Amino acid sequence: MDTRRQYDHRKNTGMSFQQFIDICFKKFWIFILWAALIGGLGFTLAKYAVTPQYLATTEILVNQQSNKSSSQTFDNQQADIQMINTYKDLITSQSLLRKVKSQLANPDLMATKYKSNETFNVSIKKLKKSVDVTNTQNSQMFTINVKAPHAKESAIMADVITNVFKNEIKKYMRVNNITVVSHAYVPLQPSFPNIKLFTIVGAIVGFILSFVVVLIRELVKSGED
Repeated sequence: MDTRRQYDHRKNTGMSFQQFIDICFKKFWIFILWAALIGGLGFTLAKYAVTPQYLATTEILVNQQSNKSSSQTFDNQQADIQMINTYKDLITSQSLLRKVKSQLANPDLMATKYKSNETFNVSIKKLKKSVDVTNTQNSQMFTINVKAPHAKESAIMADVITNVFKNEIKKYMRVNNITVVSHAYVPLQPSFPNIKLFTIVGAIVGFILSFVVVLIRELVKSGED
């Protein structure tokens, strides 16, 4: 008899599908309100609280000039592709970034070569964190990506790193197989944060959170009744 009572009690504290649908319709305005509030919070954070990051890129081709046979040319191409990983490590090395730091802080160089009225005092640690080198598999091209809190700073940093690398590679590797395909341009919009994405994610989180809270409260309420 006690077992049957416990079973009936568990059965009564459950929620039918129809009750679930009724709650969704009845509390739908709460879900929308929470979605709007948390979505608005996400928009505010992205727009005013999060420090924007601008992304500038340069493209580099690794290609040895050769008048040799096609088989030897192919071997050179494969050697160039294999060297890209070494080049990537060199670009983020302490030695090269130290030269980059020095040039960024040089007012004459900034004014004459990069048309900038300001210098950039960036630590080597921050430079290393700001730089990312990527390449496509089996491609002789790779890309230097630089992020900075200001659009012009990101473009200048990318070009300085590229130019220093192009000059220094001749000393380090004793090769002359680097061609700059495209220099950096000043980005018009930040790459991070994505305001639209922050807003949408906030709205989804608000909707789900309100749904869970309302559902739990209704289950507790029905259990008490």
